[in-house]
Amino acid sequence: MNNVNMLQKSFCTGCGLCESVCPVHAIKMAENGEGFVFPIVTDKCIHCGLCAKKCPIISQSYCFNEQAEQCFAMQASDDVREKSSSGGVFFDIVNDTIKKGGVVCAAAFNKEQDVLQHVIVDKKEDIDKLLKSKYVKSSTRFVFEKVKAEVDKGKTAVFCGCPCQVAAMKQFLGRDYDNLVTIDLLCHGAPSPLAYKYFLAEKNSQHKQIKKVDFRDKRKGWGKHLIIEYTDNTFVEEEEDNGTYFRAFPFK
Repeated sequence: MNNVNMLQKSFCTGCGLCESVCPVHAIKMAENGEGFVFPIVTDKCIHCGLCAKKCPIISQSYCFNEQAEQCFAMQASDDVREKSSSGGVFFDIVNDTIKKGGVVCAAAFNKEQDVLQHVIVDKKEDIDKLLKSKYVKSSTRFVFEKVKAEVDKGKTAVFCGCPCQVAAMKQFLGRDYDNLVTIDLLCHGAPSPLAYKYFLAEKNSQHKQIKKVDFRDKRKGWGKHLIIEYTDNTFVEEEEDNGTYFRAFPFK
């Protein structure tokens, strides 16, 4: 078996890298019953082994820090932190990158707020949709080649994601790029997109149109305060201590 079928499904992160690199398009990502995506290898497979070679779980070729690096505590201005989840440094990094003609790849919700996927932006007015913590698994399917196309043009690019997604980005590139900045989020797992959609449906019994989902709303201060806001200006909320969604996260 010379493909990603050798990987135990419980270790797969669903990054979609194998689907992107397959030279004969023999791999398709499909949802399981829990809503997580996994690769399905079809009979088109020519057993070249490229998918297994690139898989960041099967073939770990990225480096780990073996010594303590410098650590800095930073925070942005009050107006930036107000629309961010924490210190707002992400905004300052990507804003500076775009000002200098670069691009940014990070997770953003679609208009309906029910699908989270990595997108590429190159305009300041699009930065806000990348802000805020989003407690759901994002899709990175086919985004790695788009980032590579930008850095190959000589543009500076910022890629922000969970560590498994950053590892997949680096595996896809195959070498270091001086004009690529990667940002790893601290991660302890994420619910599936299907679980997130079930949660939205549970909270939206009247089938209203969703305007915004904010997992770290600050109207009651800093913390885990989830708000689902609808286009009719009504909203539902839940706190870290009494909410159903945050049970998936061992904050304490």
